[in-house]
Amino acid sequence: MVLDVALSTGTPLIITTPELQTQAQIELLVENSIRHPELSGTIVLRGGKLHFPAQPLAISRGKITFVPQQTDDPFLELSAQGRIKKYLITVTVAGSAQDPHVTLQSVPALS
Repeated sequence: MVLDVALSTGTPLIITTPELQTQAQIELLVENSIRHPELSGTIVLRGGKLHFPAQPLAISRGKITFVPQQTDDPFLELSAQGRIKKYLITVTVAGSAQDPHVTLQSVPALS
């Protein structure tokens, strides 16, 4: 059976997990076959909070990009920021889901 399905949200979906609370706009295509589906498109996060140990950080950018023939390893982009005491904390995640690169930054710097 051949697949040709488009998924699109008219209004953002509300997502609540132990790790984050956000809204997501989805634009995806599912193509190829039932046995070998290929997913392409994006899931864009619209604000929200990333739960961090001290307190939640505001999500300033979030995007998951699916490319054909790499459905099980989408590209991630996430940036969240917040103030904890006198520190401005930024968490950035970039790279693929199977090999993400996480950066933690604070101003002023922490050891």
